[in-house]
Amino acid sequence: MQMGPVNQTAAHVYSSPTRYEEMKNTIVVFVVCCASLAPPTAASSQTPVCKTAADTSARLVAEIKAIMTPTNTFRLHAKVPVTPLSEISLITDENTCIRALEGLNAYIFSTSPNPPNPLPEYPVYVLRVGSYFGVFDPEQRLGEWHIIEFFDSLWNHVGSMLPF
Repeated sequence: MQMGPVNQTAAHVYSSPTRYEEMKNTIVVFVVCCASLAPPTAASSQTPVCKTAADTSARLVAEIKAIMTPTNTFRLHAKVPVTPLSEISLITDENTCIRALEGLNAYIFSTSPNPPNPLPEYPVYVLRVGSYFGVFDPEQRLGEWHIIEFFDSLWNHVGSMLPF
């Protein structure tokens, strides 16, 4: 069977190891260059997104545990269900913290008349409150008060609380 001109050219290109290697190297360089141009994401960030255990986290956990009574107005305002104290804890899993920061930033962006663009990426405290999450950004304040934003398990904002 005789090869046509197109097939002969393709056969010639791939039969020569040096030409094949040149093409392969060119493709690898192209892919690496394209990947380096992609914007960094929170998941690829070198800075941890989770704030870890500290005096502040212990105080946050204590504040949340203190409001877990049926008639507590802070809990009712934050729209967080009464949760057993054993189900309230600090989260240090980076993937959950990344998702918490994304949820917090989405909430800030959707409710602020002039949100920062791009929204900052910095460490936050994330608390598990039963099936809910409390996200505390030490940089976010309302006057002298700090704010904990609460999200359900699908990261829908449910309410806020001013703990201290």
